[in-house]
Order: sequence, then structure tokens, then C-alpha cells
Amino acid sequence: MRAEFLILKNKKRIGVFGGTFDPIHNGHILIAEKASENFNLDIIIFVPTGSPNFKLNKSVGSKRQRYSMTQMATVNHENFYVSALEVDRAGVSYTIDTINTIDFFKDSDAEIFFIMGYDSVLVLEKWFRAKELLKSCNFIVLTRPNYDKLAVDEKINFFKEKYGSIFFNLDIEGLDISSTKIRASLEKGEYDAVEDSLNKDVFKHIKKLSLYSAINREEILKLHIQKFISEKRYQHSLNVLDLALKLGERYNCSTAKIYIATLLHDIAKEFDEIQIRDASRKYNLDLQKMYDNFPQLVHGVIGAEITKDYFGIDDLEILNAIKYHTTGRENMSLLEKIVFIADKVEFGRKNYEGLNKIRELAFTDLDGAIILSLQSSINYNKMKDIKIHELSIKSLEYLKKCD
Repeated sequence: MRAEFLILKNKKRIGVFGGTFDPIHNGHILIAEKASENFNLDIIIFVPTGSPNFKLNKSVGSKRQRYSMTQMATVNHENFYVSALEVDRAGVSYTIDTINTIDFFKDSDAEIFFIMGYDSVLVLEKWFRAKELLKSCNFIVLTRPNYDKLAVDEKINFFKEKYGSIFFNLDIEGLDISSTKIRASLEKGEYDAVEDSLNKDVFKHIKKLSLYSAINREEILKLHIQKFISEKRYQHSLNVLDLALKLGERYNCSTAKIYIATLLHDIAKEFDEIQIRDASRKYNLDLQKMYDNFPQLVHGVIGAEITKDYFGIDDLEILNAIKYHTTGRENMSLLEKIVFIADKVEFGRKNYEGLNKIRELAFTDLDGAIILSLQSSINYNKMKDIKIHELSIKSLEYLKKCD
């Protein structure tokens, strides 16, 4: 059972407000307030979409960032709640699945009111399992100035007659805020133009991370990374990036993913013991055993969490490339392999036995280079009586078996 839905107990009129919220703005909050007031809703559940079906080919911000911003914007409203249901769901998000989940956990005599824009009514029949959805809940339809009332009313009457659907109109005059316009202004760096349209904490968050900015994302990352690491460590990350891009071109790996994974791979490298403990607590990580035995390796695990939390990056391949860049692991992706070997043999590394051979081999036999690197590291650790992490051993065994 999803513990978050315990909040539905004794709630008889439940509003569900789904959307990309990209970003959430004051108009969304006004809509929820008016819906709550006009229809006596006990609670409104905001449901930021994960991968929305109708926007797969459009620019949609990180689902974790959108979820976090929605929480920021609603935190001071007692009867507003933000659900991670669709954010946590793998694959495309469908409204009917969300409504069915809420229906399962609500009291048997409770009603669900799904809040939607008038434009969605016109395409509702195209939604996944639309017939089922139209019979599953009530609908509150938001209208905007100069909307096509005739077309919307015609659709609603059709749904009422064919499916017995129940629709209510929510008219809000003067509502002229859209996420599309906000993003357009943010892309041009026009922060003053959107500040009044956003919750103050959401605005600060967007400005802090330069979200939606048209500035090259990698340049933004570079600026923020330097808040975490020293100039020396930053230069190492740039060196890893440089070599990884060359390897990426050789093996046809995503340039965008290489930029992010290499620039962030050492984001927690210089954390002290207190910072490691705080991060472990914040991200619910059990790192004590690893820290006691392999203190030089914990930064990869923490770095992946910071990448997801602070930078809003939830691409699993990128996160794994950061998490396992120190040890390797069985069945690494191409990105993981490139980040792993680029970290070990970037051109700024002090020369050690076999370095040049491994670096040269990386361009003709990536797996072979990783095998040599792992074997060299394991041999060195054995000579120095340093413990070897089992992931490195398993990674070496796996690659040898596949070679």
C-alpha cells in the first residue's frame, strides 16, 4: 500500500489536479483554491506527470524538479497535497491509472473530481482508456477567456449522454498565466517578467539552478559544480570530460549524457566526514560499512544522489555512471564504461605503469582497457595490502568472461 494515500481517510470530496506543472505557477494555485471553494473539496491532490503521453516529443522539465517545485508552491495550503504517484511510475503516465489508484485507496463513499482545462475536453476521447475514465470520476473543467464554449459544451453533452459523465464548469476571470509563456521568458533570462507569476520559493529555485535557461546546460553545470569542488578537482573533471567526449565519438555514445556524467562524477569527492554523514542521513544511505572499509569510494554513491536531488537529473544511466565510476560493476552500459575508463586515464593523471597502454587501448578495445585498468588497480591494492571492493572483482570477472 502506498502510505501517502492514508491521507485520503475520511475525505469525501477529493480533487485531483494533474499536469506537467512545468513550472507550477500562481495560476495553478488559484485554480485549486477556486475549485476547493466552489465544490467543497476536502483535499486537492496535485499529481505532476512523470512521462506524459501527449508531450513525449515536447520539452518537459525533469520530473523530480517539477515535483519539488509543486511541493514548494503548495506547502502553505492545508488541504493541498502533492503525490509522487506518476513521478515514481516507470514509463508513460496515464490519467486512468492514477484515478484507479486513488479510487482504490479512498473511502467507498468518497467522490473524485478531476480538474482539467477546457482544451483537454476536446481531445478527451483520444486519452488512454477514455471510456473507462469518463465513467470513473467527476470532471471540473476550467475555462479561460474567449474559449470555444460551443465546441466544449457540445463535447460535454455528448459525454453526459453516452457515458453518464458528470461535468462542472469552473470559470475564473482574468486568468492569463501559462507555463509556456513563463518558459519562453526564462529561456531568454527575463526573470523580472515572470517573478510575480511564480511562488517566491519556486522562483528562487528556478533562478538558482538556471532552469529553463537557453544557456548551454553544460555551462550551467560547470558554474554550479564549482560550488562543490576545488579548482584542482574541477580541472580533473574537465580532463575526464575531454577524454570521454573523444571516446564517445569513437563508440557513438550520447554527448549530452557524457557531459553531465563526467562533470558530476566527483561532485562529492571532497566531502569531509560530517558532510558524508549528513548526506547519508538526508538520502537514507547506509554507508558506514563502506566508509569504514572503502572511504575513497563513498563519493560515487553520494554523488549520484546529489545529481538527482540538487541538479534534478533522473536519467538512470547517468546516475549509474556516477555511482559506479570508482569500482565498475557487472554489465556496465557504454556510458558507464566510458566514464570509468576516462576517469582512470585522463590526460592529467600522473604517469603510472601501464597508463599509456590502457589509454591507447581504450580507443580500439574499450572492454580490454577496463580489464587492464581493473587488473592494475587490484594488483596495486594487493601489493599495498589495501582492501578491494567486491564490485571491482565482479566487474573484472564479468568482462573476462565476456571477452
